[in-house]
Amino acid sequence: MGTYNFSLTKGEDYEQELLIRDTETHLPLDITDYEFTSDCRDNIATGEVLFGFTFVKDPDPLTGRVVMSVARSITAALVPSAGVYDVFVTYTSTGKREPYIEGKVTFKTASTRE
Repeated sequence: MGTYNFSLTKGEDYEQELLIRDTETHLPLDITDYEFTSDCRDNIATGEVLFGFTFVKDPDPLTGRVVMSVARSITAALVPSAGVYDVFVTYTSTGKREPYIEGKVTFKTASTRE
């Protein structure tokens, strides 16, 4: 499992493209059989779920590309200044579920407002 820390701005849409690669060859994997799930919590031990990311796979699953996103309507309501998240992959043909990536998220407030 990898680690990726990032920031998102409260009240704004957030998108991050993930490229799912083979750990040995580093070539993109066919993600036809993959289902992605994720929770973002205020802390790892006892944390309340703040939101879940949405995942959209590339129309061509052979590219290994998937976009992880959260809408501004959700980020606008965030109260804490940071959280933790993880992404799990479930293989739909077998039901096997395993962690893919985890990390910390910093929630920033924009200086420019509408």
